Amino acid sequence: MKVDDAERFEGQENPEFTSSLVSRCDTSDVKVTYFCSANKKSPAGEYQIDAAVADPNFDVAVKPGR
Repeated sequence: MKVDDAERFEGQENPEFTSSLVSRCDTSDVKVTYFCSANKKSPAGEYQIDAAVADPNFDVAVKPGR
């Protein structure tokens, strides 16, 4: 899975994070949880966006976004 890069202006909330999950199986019901240490009060800069998939049918390797 590749987490998409995202941008926001300082003082704004994080946008809704997205990713691309590639599989030969149907992934439409797979729940992805995103994590980022940046928040509304974070100074300008680059922050890593991580993700996790909690589904027993998938073993997912995550490539973080920024």
